[in-house]
Amino acid sequence: MLVAAVGIMGSGLVAWSNSSFSIAQQKIANSTDSKINMIRENFVLEDVWFYSQGPTDYANVTIRNTGNVAIKISHIYVNNTQVWNTGQMINATEAETIRATFNWEPNNLQSIWVKTTRDSQVKQIWKS
Repeated sequence: MLVAAVGIMGSGLVAWSNSSFSIAQQKIANSTDSKINMIRENFVLEDVWFYSQGPTDYANVTIRNTGNVAIKISHIYVNNTQVWNTGQMINATEAETIRATFNWEPNNLQSIWVKTTRDSQVKQIWKS
């Protein structure tokens, strides 16, 4: 009876460890894939255009995906203040223009900071 109990406990332990190792292996594989895609992710701020329509000030931020994987822009900051966070997919080798609303003064330097969902970032200074 003791041998049977030890056998059942051993079988249970082996089944649990196999499933536990399988889950850990999947997490490591997903993390590795995400980091590899982050390395393959490249984009540039191609143009920033400042303009006003009535009392509202805008900036059109053109982002070109120069990498070979699609990217999703998650946030745009101007002078360390978030001005946009809607989410925009940009396919490989394509460009998209995103309109952000914020107050700006002519002939001032504006720090434009763009982040993706994989946490790739580009920060550049543009003159308004």
